[in-house]
Formats: sequence, C-alpha cells, structure tokens
Amino acid sequence: MNRTALGIIAALLAAVGGALMFREATFFTGGVFLRAGIMLGALWLVLPNAQRVPRAVWIGLAVAGGVFVLRPRLILLGLGAGLVVTVLAALGGFKRAPKNSRQRPKA
Repeated sequence: MNRTALGIIAALLAAVGGALMFREATFFTGGVFLRAGIMLGALWLVLPNAQRVPRAVWIGLAVAGGVFVLRPRLILLGLGAGLVVTVLAALGGFKRAPKNSRQRPKA
C-alpha cells in the first residue's frame, strides 16, 4: 500500500468532513467523512510497522473501524465489553498450581 497516497486521502477526507460539518444540510455526511479520515490517518500512522502486526489484530481493527464509522454509538458498548474482557483476562491470567503438583516433604 502506498503510504503517501493513504496520507493524502486521509487528510482530504478529514478536511472535507470538517468543512461539511459547518453546513446544516450536510452535517451527517461531514461526520462520516471526518471519521473515515481519522481511521485512515490512524492506519497511515501504523503502516511502517504493519508487517509485524498479526492478522487477527488487522481483522479486529477493521471491524472496530467499521463500527466507528457506521454506528458510533456502539463504541460505548464495545468499550464496556472490552473492559469486562480485560478484567476477565487479567483474572484468568494468573496460573494456579494444581492440587496434586505440590510435593510432600520426605519423611
């Protein structure tokens, strides 16, 4: 992917979206352009290190970006679910020793 072209497209979308936000007739369209520009700008920032990012992360980012652009109010639901998953992962990350693995002192 051409990083320069992506940066130009992201900047144009953000600028057009910002300009359209000031007109009442195109307020919704301006918001969509602005959010798309922000998402492409974030992708532009990640692009130099894109080879090191796992495929699952790209898929998750694409889904999150689609939600961010199409249904921005679902972000709150996603943040809440992410918080719950993070807490559960932190609690489940501590490994407990199985009961049978403890060695008894030799007599």
